[in-house]
This record gives sequence, C-alpha cells and structure tokens, in this order.
Amino acid sequence: SKIDQLFSSLDSGISDLRKAQDQLKIYRQAVLKKAFEGELTKEWREKQTKNYELEITNEKLPSGWKLVEFGDIIFNIEAGKSFRCRESPPVNDEVGVLKVSAVTWSVFQEKESKTVTDPSRINPNYFVEKGDFLFSRANTIALVGSSVIVQSITKTLMLSDKTLRIVFMENINKWYVLYFLRTRLGRNQIESLSTGNQDSMRNIGQKRIKQIKLPLTLPQEQTEIVRQIESRLSVCDKVEKDIAESLEKAKALRQSILKKAFEGKLLSATEIAACKKDKDYEPAAVLLERIRAEKLAKQPLKKNTKKKKK
Repeated sequence: SKIDQLFSSLDSGISDLRKAQDQLKIYRQAVLKKAFEGELTKEWREKQTKNYELEITNEKLPSGWKLVEFGDIIFNIEAGKSFRCRESPPVNDEVGVLKVSAVTWSVFQEKESKTVTDPSRINPNYFVEKGDFLFSRANTIALVGSSVIVQSITKTLMLSDKTLRIVFMENINKWYVLYFLRTRLGRNQIESLSTGNQDSMRNIGQKRIKQIKLPLTLPQEQTEIVRQIESRLSVCDKVEKDIAESLEKAKALRQSILKKAFEGKLLSATEIAACKKDKDYEPAAVLLERIRAEKLAKQPLKKNTKKKKK
C-alpha cells in the first residue's frame, strides 16, 4: 500500500515534468516564429527606422524586410566524399569522416564520425573547421536538413557526401539562418522540397536547398534577432536541463523506494505500530512456521513398499 502510494505520487510528478517538456517545445517554436515575423525586434526596429533601405516586397513582412531564396544568400555549397572506413571515431593523428548523426542533434557531435583507413582518400579541402555551417542533405523526413554551426572541434574530420558545408554571402548572419531553418516554416519547406519514396530516407539536393525562402532583414537586425532568440532559449535550456535531472532522480527514487521497502525501512514507527494493532498481524517467524505446518499437513502419507525378507 505504501509503495503504491509513493509510486502514484512519483508518476504524477513525472507526468508533470513530461508536460513541461512539451510546453517548452511549443515555447521554442513560438519564439522562433515571432523572431522571423519581426515581433521580437519591433521596438528595436522603431528606434532604427532611419537605417532601413531595403525594398518592401511582401506586405506581411515588417518594413525593411524582404523574402529571398537561399540561392540569393549562398556563396558556395561544398560536399565531401563517402567511402569505406573503420566504424569508430578517429584517435590521435587519425583522420575521420562525418556521419550524418554529427549534425542531427542541434549541436555538432564530433564523436559521430568514422576513421579513414586509406591515406590516399584524405583531402584537406574537406576538413571541417570551427565556424562551419553544416547541413545534412539526407536523413529521415524529420531530420533531413538538420543543421549546426561548429563551435569547437578537436579531431581532424572531413565532410561526407551527405554533410554539406554552406558558405553564405557577406552580411548574412549564420546563426540567423540556422534559427530560421529550425522554425516550423523552415522545416516545412525542407520536408516538402526533399525527395524520396520513404520517410525513412529523404534527400534534398543543392538545387532544392537554394529554393528555400526566408525573410531577410538588415545585418544589424539579424544580429539583434539572434541575441533576442538566444536570450529566451537560454532560459529554456536551463529549464530543460533541470527537468532532465529531475527525471533521472525520479528513476533513482523509484529504486530507492523498493530498496527501503524490502529492508524494512519504508514505514515509519507510527505506521508499523498501526500494522501491529491489526487483528491478523503476525511476525514473519510465526507466519513462516504456520506456512510450514500447512505444507506438511497437505503432504500425502508415504506408503511402505519394501518387501519383507524371508
């Protein structure tokens, strides 16, 4: 009864934490949506009106904004090669090739790589560097187009044919583009432009990448939008970290409850005293002795089958 009571409270707490995680996802998308509708920087823009010179081409966009295709803001798209490698990350002076999973989880994962075994396949032009904008051209429908900016790298890694490096024109803030691709609007375009018969493997080629449209504003406002987004999402990151830690503690607490229960430490002295007042209460030793007696009483008598000796 005590275990059920504690587990019920624990499950209720876990359910609330899961709901909070879902609400944070909704909030993240709301922040990104408002950012690329110009709402986050509305007050900032009003103070900077005199600096705007861009032509208004869409009535739904704020003054000074313009809807452009990626092809208009991309300087170059670079792709590496894929070939047979050892399926483990490189160590020491070894050279590696990125897996698509290196760019799948919002931040760059250099451990998601494999090791080059043929030195003739090493090409310095494909080496990944800090600050690179990486884009996954092939993955599941939900992950194709996943993008990251390399913030740190300690291994010598090369691009693969599925991990593209996009170089943008001057005055284009890479983080501005990255956050746009994570909006629902950006994701919808990537998914609709990708090709493939199955959701388990989709591909978006360079020509189609250049067809993605995004709302563009002046460099100063791009920088301000990135600042506003990161200010809000940093709070989300902290809350998500706290939630993840609480969920881990909940797992440990469940085991702790069971451990204490079977060590005889789960009930308080008052609760134990209440149990002893029950008319059916009996100590474990008495219970076991009664079980033995009942078991013996149910056993059939053995017949003597030995023959008498002549």
